[in-house]
Amino acid sequence: MVESLIKIQQLMAESRFVEAQRLIEGHLIDKNIVGSNELMTVYFECLLSQQKKIPEELLLIHVDKIIEKDFESAQRWISFIDQSNKKIVQSRILLEIRIAEKQGLNTRLYELIEKILKLRIQNYQTEIPKLISEFVAKFFPNDLDIKLLMLSGDLLSLNLVRSEEKIRELILFCFETSSRRGLNEKLKRMIDFLSSTGKIYHLELYKSLLSLMLNGLKEKKDFKRLIEIIIYFDDVKLQLVVLHLLDQLSLENITKNYSFEIKKNKEFSLVYVSKYFPELKKYFATERLNKKLQSDIDEMTIDLSLEKSNKRIAKEEKEHIISSEERMVPHLVEIQNYSIDQLLDLSVSLYQSEFYYASAEVAQMASKNSTNNVDLLKSKYLKITSLFHLRDYRAIIDESLEALKKAETQNDILSFLYTMAEGHIRLGENRAAVGILKKIIHIDDQYRLAKMKLEELDAI
Repeated sequence: MVESLIKIQQLMAESRFVEAQRLIEGHLIDKNIVGSNELMTVYFECLLSQQKKIPEELLLIHVDKIIEKDFESAQRWISFIDQSNKKIVQSRILLEIRIAEKQGLNTRLYELIEKILKLRIQNYQTEIPKLISEFVAKFFPNDLDIKLLMLSGDLLSLNLVRSEEKIRELILFCFETSSRRGLNEKLKRMIDFLSSTGKIYHLELYKSLLSLMLNGLKEKKDFKRLIEIIIYFDDVKLQLVVLHLLDQLSLENITKNYSFEIKKNKEFSLVYVSKYFPELKKYFATERLNKKLQSDIDEMTIDLSLEKSNKRIAKEEKEHIISSEERMVPHLVEIQNYSIDQLLDLSVSLYQSEFYYASAEVAQMASKNSTNNVDLLKSKYLKITSLFHLRDYRAIIDESLEALKKAETQNDILSFLYTMAEGHIRLGENRAAVGILKKIIHIDDQYRLAKMKLEELDAI
């Protein structure tokens, strides 16, 4: 190999470039002889002497090899790679990024990273090269624009799990700084970015959070969005962001109740609050918490009649623990002027979120405000459905009786008779239940659920 290099250099000195080129290419074709850095350099010089174009694939390989040892030479040879060649443009940029890092040119490094991220998004390439992730973490860990570009890839690929993680990190990044300076500007850039992505399923809640922090409560639907946010977030750090929002909105009673709920989170840290949310420390004073706890105890009511429920039925319902967070929801709804349809929809949403107490309370609001039997019976049925989860069987019987006074169709009558019968069964009042079930079968002898329940009671 050494002898060949000497011969090639001699041919070059004699300006016998064509012969030198052929000799070098013979070595490159031989798979057992991988072109050394020196050989490649001589080959490139030979081609330049003949005003020939250097193969860009070879340039990429060569520059990649010499960057670590001789980035100045790498910088020279990379300049011969055509920037307009779309097939290799990203490979060139990645090499330029490594060169800029070696030179310590942070501004240039930033521009190149931003360039390649935008290029990959344009080409629908959603995975971020490892090198880019490492350099961003090392040199630009707090740059919001770069973070948003990296988020774009996950949103583009509909990787909702990773997207949600990054959005959470971005929101917390805005608060976990030594100063809140520029907070609103950062939040605005985030909401502008997320708004440009179109609908993103449940991640719309993060848009709502940012919007409420920037604009406050402007219209009726904002209160519904606020409730959805309170229900959804279970990460204690994001709960503190929501508490910050509630404090900004001057919703004093709701803020106090929510702070009590946050304090029960196993991940809660007063040190974290003091460091990043000092304005919220007032909600976590020991005296205030003790008063709130005593208030909750005083407000508790126990239905002693539940003690009589037979054991077989009791196993069917898991006891529902009503959190302070859930108790707060009806108060939020009550201060708004929702229509009947909105209240009914909200009650259904709360039920699906397993907020049975809140669902029952909102259904009761709909019942009070209803102006026709259809809406009234809908609200009664929603409330009764939630009451089963709350194990308030006496209330179920009462609500069923009220509904029966307004029920006109056979289906409605049978439905509320059946819920009344179920209420009696759960209370262990089997005789009363049997009478109602027989009445149901008398009206409709094909009512399968009533027949099955009657058979079960007869077996008992």
